[in-house]
This record gives sequence, C-alpha cells and structure tokens, in this order.
Amino acid sequence: MPNWPIFLERVSRYVPSTTTVSAAKESDSSTSASPMADEPTPRTDENSKRAHQDLLKKACLGATTAAADV
Repeated sequence: MPNWPIFLERVSRYVPSTTTVSAAKESDSSTSASPMADEPTPRTDENSKRAHQDLLKKACLGATTAAADV
C-alpha cells in the first residue's frame, strides 16, 4: 500500500501546487474549485480553432455524402 502523504510531499518539491498535503487531507475532493480531469477545457490557440473548423466541414460533407448513398 503506497504512503500517499510522503509521496505527495516529495512530488510537491518538483511540481507546483495550489494546495498543501495537509490542506488536501482536510478538503473534500468534490468541493474542489479546480476543474476535474474528466471536464474538457476548450483550446483557444489558432491552430486548434482551425483544426476544429476543418473537422466540422468534414463532418458536414460526410453527413451529406452518407445521406446521398442511402
């Protein structure tokens, strides 16, 4: 069984965190203000926006082509 308090203390030396180990013990993870890992966050860089637009165009073209094949 891993020793999480020691592990988190050592990791905190290398990875900046907004909470400490003692604060993490006291707080409930369901009331955390930071976003959960399974909640997507939009990417706002121009390359991502352009790629998203390209995917939407391909989806529309695929939908119209698939409907014509039926």
